[in-house]
Amino acid sequence: MKKIKILVILESAGLEYGGPAISLPPILKDLIENFDVTLLSCKAEVPINHTKKLLIKEFPFLKIGKYRLSPGMYFYLIKNIRKYDIVHVNNLWNLFFIIPSFLAILTKRKLVVSPRGALKDE
Repeated sequence: MKKIKILVILESAGLEYGGPAISLPPILKDLIENFDVTLLSCKAEVPINHTKKLLIKEFPFLKIGKYRLSPGMYFYLIKNIRKYDIVHVNNLWNLFFIIPSFLAILTKRKLVVSPRGALKDE
């Protein structure tokens, strides 16, 4: 039986940000036991003991004002998104998630959206 391939996208898993860096590792730890999981991030400090099973790809980003964009990640997605069955986008509260979500919908991948983090008064 073919293993389901899950692509997890997170702008930053830096521990200094809290939120997703704290809540996502236990989820990833469980997912990698039964699925092929790839994590795409601009900063992937993921404290998981089973990283041999988790493929992590880090991409540089451009900071435009308070927003981050990662052209390298977006090109990777354009080229590779069809290899995955499910796209799991984290951190809904910024512009970073729009292109991965659009590409998932466009290529008819199953899309999971997890609005981790919090809104800030800025």
